[in-house]
Amino acid sequence: MRLLVDPGQPRILGEALDFRDEIMAQIYDRGDPVPKRTLTFDIEVTDEGSTTAGVLSTAYLWPMDRIGRLVFSEAVASYNGDFVIHFNHPTWRNDRNDPSTATRVNERKVG
Repeated sequence: MRLLVDPGQPRILGEALDFRDEIMAQIYDRGDPVPKRTLTFDIEVTDEGSTTAGVLSTAYLWPMDRIGRLVFSEAVASYNGDFVIHFNHPTWRNDRNDPSTATRVNERKVG
């Protein structure tokens, strides 16, 4: 599956733009809290490909079929989202069903 920005979306120009600023500029005019536009992504999929050890080894298989769209009409960027909230994620395992293959065992780095 892949998400592509819809070809009709305007390009946001500027030097060293942060992606959050680009997303906000797609929907809002600076300083105006009322949404003016939408941000649209096309959803494409393929049923061809192969996996090796559970990982897709052929990442780009064309053509892909468009199955839908995601349309965002509002957005928010916040200080808390960048600096306050934190999610702990489990470390990578070679075998997701075997905890002994984790990169940390008993809070110590292994491998």
